[in-house]
This record gives sequence, C-alpha cells and structure tokens, in this order.
Amino acid sequence: MAGRYILAITLSVIVVLFFQKFVLRPPPRRQEAPAAPKAPPRPDPAPAPDLRQPPEASGLRSMLRWRGDGRDLERIDLEMRRPGPAGDVLSTRAAFLAAPEAPGPLALALRAPRGESGEESGDALVLLEGWDARPAPEGESGELWIHAADHDGLRVTRTVRRAAGEAGQASPGLLSVEIEIENTSPESRALSYEIHGPGGLFSEAEDDPGADLYAAYGLRDEKGKVAARSRAAASLGEEPLVPEGAAAWVGGHNGAILAALWPAGALSIVDEAFIWRMPLIEDADGRRGGFRTALGSAPISVGAGERVSHRYFLYAGPADIGSLAPHDSMDLAGALRVEVDLSPRFRAACDGARGVISELRLLEFKESIDPAADDGGEPPPYRLLGLPREGPGTLSVEIFERDGSDYRALGLADASWSVRVRREDGQPPEVLFESRRADVLVVKRISVAPPDDVLASSDDARQRAAGDPDGRHHLRVVLEVRNLAESPRELFYRLHGPAAIDTEHFRSPGYDLAFSFGTIVGQDRVQSPAAIDAAKLPESRWERGDDIAWVGIANCYFGSIFFPRGDADRPASALVDNGFAERIPDPVKWQALIDERAAAGNRLGAREIADLAEKAYANIRVGFTSEILSLGAKEETRHEYGLFAAPRRKDILQEYDRLSFEGINYYGWVGSLVSLFIFLLETLRTVAFGSWGVAIVLLTLLVKLCLHPINKRSQRSMMRFQKKMQKIKPQMEEIKQKFGGDRMAMNRETQKLWKEHGINPAHQMAGCLIIFLQLPIWIGLYVTLQYALGLRQSSFLYISDLTQPDTLFSWGTKIPMLGASFNLLPLLYVILTVLNQRMQPKPEDPQMRAQYHTMTFMMVFFGVIFYQFPAAFMLYIMTSAGLGIVESKIIKAQLKAEDGEQGSAPAGGDAPAGPAAYPGRSRAAGKGGDAPSPYASRKARKRGKRR
Repeated sequence: MAGRYILAITLSVIVVLFFQKFVLRPPPRRQEAPAAPKAPPRPDPAPAPDLRQPPEASGLRSMLRWRGDGRDLERIDLEMRRPGPAGDVLSTRAAFLAAPEAPGPLALALRAPRGESGEESGDALVLLEGWDARPAPEGESGELWIHAADHDGLRVTRTVRRAAGEAGQASPGLLSVEIEIENTSPESRALSYEIHGPGGLFSEAEDDPGADLYAAYGLRDEKGKVAARSRAAASLGEEPLVPEGAAAWVGGHNGAILAALWPAGALSIVDEAFIWRMPLIEDADGRRGGFRTALGSAPISVGAGERVSHRYFLYAGPADIGSLAPHDSMDLAGALRVEVDLSPRFRAACDGARGVISELRLLEFKESIDPAADDGGEPPPYRLLGLPREGPGTLSVEIFERDGSDYRALGLADASWSVRVRREDGQPPEVLFESRRADVLVVKRISVAPPDDVLASSDDARQRAAGDPDGRHHLRVVLEVRNLAESPRELFYRLHGPAAIDTEHFRSPGYDLAFSFGTIVGQDRVQSPAAIDAAKLPESRWERGDDIAWVGIANCYFGSIFFPRGDADRPASALVDNGFAERIPDPVKWQALIDERAAAGNRLGAREIADLAEKAYANIRVGFTSEILSLGAKEETRHEYGLFAAPRRKDILQEYDRLSFEGINYYGWVGSLVSLFIFLLETLRTVAFGSWGVAIVLLTLLVKLCLHPINKRSQRSMMRFQKKMQKIKPQMEEIKQKFGGDRMAMNRETQKLWKEHGINPAHQMAGCLIIFLQLPIWIGLYVTLQYALGLRQSSFLYISDLTQPDTLFSWGTKIPMLGASFNLLPLLYVILTVLNQRMQPKPEDPQMRAQYHTMTFMMVFFGVIFYQFPAAFMLYIMTSAGLGIVESKIIKAQLKAEDGEQGSAPAGGDAPAGPAAYPGRSRAAGKGGDAPSPYASRKARKRGKRR
C-alpha cells in the first residue's frame, strides 16, 4: 500500500512538471531542414554606427539673430558639418523664424496683479517690450546675451548662453535661458508669465508646403516620466491647443530640425503649454514656417525688493538619435513619432529619429478590456509591434557600399529622416520616409495594400479578400534607392521587417514568441519547414539563402510576416540575397527592469543597463538582405515588399495561401487536437448563440458523453475490487494473525488468496485511467485557449476575459502562488472534486484510507496549481468536476439496478443468498449456483413477452 501511495504522489508531480515544461512553456518546433548557405557569399559589412552616440557634427552651431529691441529671437540659423564621401560638407539652414506681428521665441508676457494677498485680479497678459541689451559681467567668456525690461514695478532680466545640458552632456544646439524677476516696488507682488518657445519652423516639403511641420509637446506622468506627443501643424484649429496634463516642454519639428523649450530643475515652474496655429511665413530664400508655442508659469509671489530666478533650456538642432540622446529624460526623440491611420485596420507610429515604424497597432482589437488600464478610460488599440530599445526597428534600412574588398555602412540608420503623410482624395494615406547620406537618396513609401492585391490561389479566398472594404491585411512597402553621384556605385541594403512583437500578458513572458519562415520549393510552391522559439535563436544572426520566401514572427494570437514582392520581369526571389532573424532583448521588459532599478534609487550606467538586457526575455526582429545593386550615375532602383500583420485566423491566412502563411500556425505536439478543439468551439459557439462560455460548457458535456463508457467501466471495475476485498476480509485478517511476523510469507499468502478469488490489484488504479485519458484533453484545451482568438477578451457571467483568471475581486497585495486577486473557479473546482471523492465508498483498510486522504490533499494541491490558470480552462475542469458528480450518481444507479436484476433469479432458477459481488461476468443461472448475468435476465424477459 505504501508503494501505491508513493505512486500517486509521483504521478501528480509528473503531471505538474509536464504542464509547466510542455504546456506553460511549450518547446520550440525543431527545424526540419538545415539553413541554406548564403549565395553569393560576400564580405561582412563594417558594423553600423552606434545610434546612441552623437553623430560626427562637430561643426554644428546655432547663430542667433535678435529683433531690433531684443524683445525676442527673430531667427536661428543652424550651421552643420556632416560627413560626406569627399570630406566634411557644410550646410546652413534656418531653424525657425519669428512672424513679424506675433511674439517670437523667448518673448515674455506678464500678468502682474497688485495686492499683498496674491489673489489674481484677471489682468490680461502684457507682452514686454522696450528691452535693453546689457553687457556681460566681468570674467564671463563665450557667447552671452543679456536683455532687460521694466514693467509696472518689476524688472525682468533674460540671460541666454550656450549650455552643456542638465547632466553635463555635450549637446550642440542647446541654450540656457535664465529669467530673473525683481520686485522694485515697496509691496509684495503676485504674478505669472508666459515664455514663448520655438515656432515658425520652415517647411522642406516643396510639393506640399507645411506637410512636414509638426507641433510637439511633452507631458509628465505621476512618476515624473515624460512622454512626447505631436500634432500635424495643418490639423491645429483656430483656438490654441492646450494639452491636458502636466506640461513638461513644448516645441516642434520638420523631420530634420527639432526645437524645444523646457524648464530646468524645479518642475513646478510650468503650469500649462500653449500651441497656436499661424499662417506659413516666408523668408528671403522662399522657405516657409508656421505655428508658435509657449509655456505658462505657475503663480509666483515676490516680496518687496526680492527677486526670483527661473531657468529654461532651448534646444534647436538636428533631429537624430545621437543629437537628442542627452535629452532622453525629456523624450525629445518621441516628438518625431507621427501617428497615422493607414486604414481601418492599421495605425502606425512613424519615427523620424530612426526612420522606422516604432509602433504598429491593430485597430480592430483592444490592448486590454480594463478601462482603468488607460488614462483616457478607453482601452487603446492592440499594439502588435514595438520599437527595440537599441538597434534597428520595423522597416529600418541601412545601405552598404563597396569600399575595396569590404563594404561600409553609409550611416542611414544614424541619419535623421523626414516624415510626411500624403493624402489624396479617395486614396488611403501614404507615409514617406526620406533621407540622404553620401550622395545616396533613400525613400520609403508605406501604405495599405489595395483590396485587389491578393495572394490567394483559391477563388473563394481571392473573392473574399478582394471584397473586403477595409483593404488587405498587409502594408505595401516600396523602397527607392537613388545614386546622386556622377559615378557608378556598387551597393546593397539590409531592410528590417517586423520587430519587437508584444507578448500576451497571461503567458510566461516571452514563451509565446516564435520565428517562422517560408522557403520556395517549386515554381509556385512555398512551404514553411520550421518554427523556432525566440529563446532558441542563435546569438549571431540566423540566415537563410536565396530560396527564402518570407520571414515572420508571432505570439499566441497574432503574427507579422515580411515578404518581397516581384513583378512579371523579376521574381521576388531575385530581389534578396538572404533572409535573417536576430534575437534581441524584449524592449518592454528591459525598460521595466531599468525603471524598477531606478525607482529603487540605483544610478544605472551603461554597464548596468547592458546587464539588465541579459535578464530581459528574448524577442525577435527579422528582415532581408538585398542582392548587389550596381547603380550608374543618377540611376535609381525600386523594390517592393509586403508587411503582413493580422490575427492567426485560418480564414485570413488562407487569403495568402500562395505563400503558405498558414505555416506560422504551429500548435506544437498537440496540433491536431488543438485544430479539432478550435473547430468544435466555433461550432458550439454558433449553437450557444455566440457565447464562448456556454460553448465551453457544451464542449465539456460532449467530452463527458464520449468518455462515459470508459468511466462507467472504470467505476464498475473499482466497485468489483472493493466488493471482492470485502468478501475476503476475514481470510486477510487470518493471514495477518498467522504470518504477522513474516512479511514475505504474508505477502505470498496474500497473493495466493487474491489469485484464488480473481482479484487484480491494478483494478484499484482504474480510477486514474479516466484522469490520464482526460490529461491530453486538458492539455489540448489549455493550448487551444492560447490560439483561439475568439476567446480573447470574451466575457461570461462575471468573468471579463476567458483567457485570464476569473478575478472576482482584488485583495490589494500579491500573495505567492495566488497572485493579487480572489479567483472563484479554482475554489469551486476543489470543492466539487473533494465532494465527488467523498461520495465514493470509504475503504476500511487503514493504508487505503490513508491513501484516500492523500488524494483529498492532492485535489487541494491541484487547485493551488490551477489558481492562476485562464478562466476558460478552469470553467472546463470545474464543469467537468460538477458533471462528474452527476455522472457518478447515474453510474451507481445503473450498477445498483444491474445488481438488483442479479438478485432476483428467473423462474425455475436458484436465487442467490444475497446480491452478487459484481455484475457483468456471472455464469448462466443453474451453473454452479451463480446468478444469471443482466444480459441473460433481459433476454429471458424478452422470451417471456414473446410467449
């Protein structure tokens, strides 16, 4: 008996470990074919520059031109030196201009009510004029501008000088602006002021002036973290834009130049931010600019003869990652993100700092169903792709040029990109990224694919796709590379596809992320031979040769695939040399680790941040490397790609069956069972009037009906065993008394007794049979929940999301194994399973009784293991436990009826003295005095009726 006790514990532990290793963290699919070598081989290119380092622009300086009386800045010109193919190239550009009749940058306006109480009197803001230039104090060196003005008993002094930044980092283009207000009157003064920020940025969009102008601002959250926002200047209304929230800075950009104004030190200085729309103005060179900005101070009080001093920073310089890196705390680079709805399905955040899509959201799906999860109360659209914290992102491109026997990167990954959104009547918007480096012009055009751009071979899928009013499930990406030099050049590019896909929060972080690819195996045939878990990707870049058809990444519900598009003259395979995949630290988890350390008061250096990257779980980015491009002087080439992003639904993937996109749907070793369950759930949901919860209950009932014969046989076997053991109990007691001191002899006699009475000890384990038969079903259903998109965010009764634990209420603190909420279904499961066990006959043998109590403990143990499982899974096993009680009663009634039939012998037969030990195997009546079988009794009754 002790052995059986150990066996029960061992089997339970095996089940738990099996769930943890192969279900909670499923193994990656093994590669079925080795990766083909690259063709043709080429030297590895020189590494791309570090994006976090300032670019080689040592000649950058801003030249200030003040208005005649020093009221404000009339313009700022930027002089920049950029590396070129034949040395440094000097370029001069106007950063921003001031409108003739409107306040320009660094203008000040005061609201200064009188009175010692400090109450506002509603006086209007007065623009300070009549400024006087002041000489620099003795000992001051460098560029310094000091202006002062008097107004109604107040003396305001504005000092502007070159600055190195708040943390001492070198930051070309940064100015320090100090505002000093002295109260020269004999009484205290209460006042507030507005300081005007950047405005009048010139437009470089010659074909659509002003289309590349964006007003921007930063908002600070409760934890002090700043997030940037931007608005197209053309979208500003007649009334000034006053962003809601704690303003941190204000400014704008045109894709190449960014300007911003923010306070230093005391965050309580700023109260509001303002952005005004203004007509485009034009300078002598024909360049145009628009909109103006300002920051409003909080009310301040200045005593008689006292003075207050506030400090600001004004940045006006290149809009690239390296130049903006010293100001990460202000998230200035975030201002270069331009959001655009490409179709009713896609929203893209286009990042000019890196020339990438920093976010791709699916508008048809929500990030969460908890309104409290978003500040605006409305859950945001689902973010499928994000931005890696370091390195290339989605649609990042780098050009490599032959330099002798090697290739060198031109630095496009480090360059600033202009971002424009073109909208034509009746056409979806098109995003244009444009950048120029070393006489190479690169343009990326991104738009949603039209409805007639189908990649299906079946007519049904083709017609369904072409008739979709929302357009296709992929974006059209056109890459144009133009050689502006007067001599031919040999180039190739590396274009990245989807990167940093989000993991579903209910899964173990990162364990639902996988990489897949398709290969060309015939003229019109593509197959997907492999899927690789994110953590199993090699440290170095994974590559596949010229038979590559597509590369993609997926989480449990959604996928994104990148593929080249050919034409009649050039097949898609002729565009690329290889496809690749890279393992990267997950940017969300990495940033969370950094924020956690920072919140604990730790000052993190580059080494510490790099160490945290190793602790973040693995994510993926993929892409293609092109064939060698030989471009003549002034010659251009144009390649087209597709970026698929959609849920992993079979009907959607079938619309791309020419490329075998269904290869991304790999469900692991229980794939067939998962496919069956998805089909059954979708069918039962139709019967259940659209309720996924009712569909799960119906699926449970269906499984119970299928397993009922086996369960009935199992319980009959257990009852036989118990009755036989009850019958030989006196003989067992005699054996114990006779051979109590000789265990071997006692076991030998016991085995002999069992053999004489036809007792098989394995029958007592028959109850475990039904559990192990259901185990694959449990695993299959659990995996199904991770791929059945319909269950995501579906509610049932009090459950808000069937793919998450059924939170009844939160108890405010996190408890190990139990989380931070009370989940009802695991508790109901434990109660029902224990109740079902209590309904079974209790064994009288002490060792078997101990095992009986152990099984009760194991039921509670499983309830703890299942506590944070998805509600849909718990709904299944809880319903199964409840149906098990009903089924057990039905089976007992059936067996009792059968035993009753055995107890009443037919006419002419000998009735047994009592009920049979077990039904189903009795000999015919009259043979050895045994009772007839139920089958024989029913047959006899039928003969009597016929007579």
